[in-house]
Amino acid sequence: MTLVDEIGEVAGVGGWEFDVATSTCTWSRAVARILELDALTTPLDAFVALQVGDGRAQLAAWLHDATTSGNWFDRELEVRLPSGRHAWVRTTGRFTGGVVRGIIHDVTARRRMRGATAKTCCARSSRARRAGSQCSIATCGISR
Repeated sequence: MTLVDEIGEVAGVGGWEFDVATSTCTWSRAVARILELDALTTPLDAFVALQVGDGRAQLAAWLHDATTSGNWFDRELEVRLPSGRHAWVRTTGRFTGGVVRGIIHDVTARRRMRGATAKTCCARSSRARRAGSQCSIATCGISR
């Protein structure tokens, strides 16, 4: 295992590249592991198919914006992995020279912890209970 592969495994982060001309994605080993992909090169549709809800439309819009404007993007997407497990990934990248390059970071644990923290805060919030309202991340003061 190379140093880059080991770091990617420990950090839950890896690189990817989308070739606009061929509509092909190339994944680092870490990203293939995060997304439970069998191959390091797949059609874009293989990644699009993992998106949950309106994630497919959002992904298409972000890629279109990146390829037409060259702007950086930084988004979190909910995915349903081939095993059926739900996960959250943060993807950051930009378009240069006919390809979109970026990183994917598995942020599932952070998202779950944030949700658990908000639930705990709400359960303890006597003010919210007395007012008969629901507590939210914003009212608990938990930063995103």
